[in-house]
Amino acid sequence: MAVCWSSWCDAAPLGNLDMGRIEAVVKDYMEHTHTPAVSVYVDQGGAPLLVHAWGVADVEHNLPASADVAFEMGSISKSITAHAVLQLLVSGRLALTGKVIEYLSNCTGPAGNATIEQLLTHTAGLPDLMYAIPSLDGRLESGKAGAPEIGAAICAAPLSFASGSRYSYSNSNYYLLGLIIEKVTGRSYSDFVEHDVIEPLHVGDFRCGQEAQSFPQRAAGYRFQEGKLELERTKWMDAAPSFSAGCWVTTASALGRYRRAVFKSILVDQRVRDLFTTTTQTSNGATNDYVLGGMDRGQFNGLRVYKHAGGSWGQASYNAYFPERDLTIVVMTNENPHVLSAAGYVERAIARIILGIRFPTAVGGTPVHSPARFVGRYLRVDVPLVQRAAGDPPRYQLVTHQGQQLAIASVDTDQAPPASMSMPPMPLAVEKGETFASAPSGLAPEPEEDHLYRFSGRDSKGHALNLYVGETGTRYSYVPSH
Repeated sequence: MAVCWSSWCDAAPLGNLDMGRIEAVVKDYMEHTHTPAVSVYVDQGGAPLLVHAWGVADVEHNLPASADVAFEMGSISKSITAHAVLQLLVSGRLALTGKVIEYLSNCTGPAGNATIEQLLTHTAGLPDLMYAIPSLDGRLESGKAGAPEIGAAICAAPLSFASGSRYSYSNSNYYLLGLIIEKVTGRSYSDFVEHDVIEPLHVGDFRCGQEAQSFPQRAAGYRFQEGKLELERTKWMDAAPSFSAGCWVTTASALGRYRRAVFKSILVDQRVRDLFTTTTQTSNGATNDYVLGGMDRGQFNGLRVYKHAGGSWGQASYNAYFPERDLTIVVMTNENPHVLSAAGYVERAIARIILGIRFPTAVGGTPVHSPARFVGRYLRVDVPLVQRAAGDPPRYQLVTHQGQQLAIASVDTDQAPPASMSMPPMPLAVEKGETFASAPSGLAPEPEEDHLYRFSGRDSKGHALNLYVGETGTRYSYVPSH
């Protein structure tokens, strides 16, 4: 394990590598999510600031976590698939406006009319193969469904909404992109990506699917069983269901070097780099911040950031690149707590420490004056309920309070809680004025910006009228109780 310490770190441009605070954040996360191992890579300007791992990568075989241990990238793999697609675009072998049916002649169902651009940006309207296509239910984790069957099921499935009309994250989009890459190149997806996309950058070893099991050291995945209060080892993520949507496995260091190379290396075609950060618009004129390069474009404390989370059946990862500071942060873990972008809490906490940005005011909630003015059910208003697609933001946000502390929960139906909650209520900490950040008790007190909540407007009784969630401001309107 390599760690950047003392004088060299003090002289670095960002300079604020408080190892004690970073270690406290990581260990707190490990304790409260029951995560056996966490691997972190931080790079600024091409120089590693922190390369370190904590814990045990394989509990049963007592393999210590180290910088040499490989983890599953999960959906971070999408940016690699997008990179491959963009290379084929600039070489003229694909077109953004090209339709799926033009490359996959047997994709004659609703998905066939989606374009390459819509697949890259999750605006194609495809239901998610992981949980929204009935014919695949129970067949993915069991390994009973192969790539041909999965591709055919995606092509035949009814669209969740008209292609191009809005954004909704779906693994199916990137699955079809992998099949298109194979069709256009005449090679397997993993062979083309490994040898034509990754190897030329000299960033390290990346392996996809079953080939990844040959890594000399790789982390096992785990789930914490609440009822048993114990860790359960999960099976390796099969190549068929993950494929081009999430098959890649590597170390935190290699992923960090790759992430920066996309933005900075002279070995990346500038035309590809320009496309990588390009945003698009939906048919109704809304800007979609899921860029062509398979990452989310966002802001963090006034800084531009390109980011993505990844998860498998027993691992969770997160990576972020801050172009204005040339700062790369990668966090890879071997337990998936099923909290949205869970490893992002560690990434954001490290970013705050290094960039010198204050943390939210409290962990586990902040006392709020007159909390009743915020309490209640808020209905999502940007899309009619009948048009809601799998993977969309929930229909309701439910704000509750205990004493003077607020908490929030996502609610997918109009049923009474707690049965309707997609996760337990999250305590809120005051960020500024009437803007709050989720402050999960027991996790590092660092929310991803998708976990910011801003109230606005007042009715005649002084109650908040609107709730805006996340950086993009998904709007929810207060529904008075009767």
